[in-house]
Amino acid sequence: LLAQVALEVFKDRHWTGVGYGQYVAHNQHYIDVAVTDEPLQRVLPYVQHNTFFAILAETGLIGTSLLALFSLGSLAIGLRTAFQYELDWERRSIAWIFVGTLAAWAFNAMWHDVLIDGNGLPMWTGLAGLTASVARQFHAAQSTALPVQRDEALAPAAVRTYSPALPA
Repeated sequence: LLAQVALEVFKDRHWTGVGYGQYVAHNQHYIDVAVTDEPLQRVLPYVQHNTFFAILAETGLIGTSLLALFSLGSLAIGLRTAFQYELDWERRSIAWIFVGTLAAWAFNAMWHDVLIDGNGLPMWTGLAGLTASVARQFHAAQSTALPVQRDEALAPAAVRTYSPALPA
């Protein structure tokens, strides 16, 4: 029932939504004009229980797209950093904590509006920033590393062979 109301809100204001945190102020109209056999009056005092539907109804395609881009981009950075074996485990574990937190947040978001409590979003966006900082430090260190000096007089590594020193 809540999803049906959220989708009706989205159909009317698909670009910008009704405004962040304004779902309860606008759902009365959609419940009153709904043509359905469902008892929508029962859901009037409730907020959306699905974070994805809530973001879609409140911020429209623009806000949902921005959140999706941020989430997927930070997930890509987190996974790339977590599997960067040149980094020490302490720094890679920051990325794993972020990926785990984002996965738990997304799983919870399907059945509960996790934006209501106010702690989930700042926590994982903060972890995303910390993970991005670790990734940036690693890439900066890689780009400023001294190039390997190669002696051109030596044969290429694929051609070089080992020969024990002969006694004189």
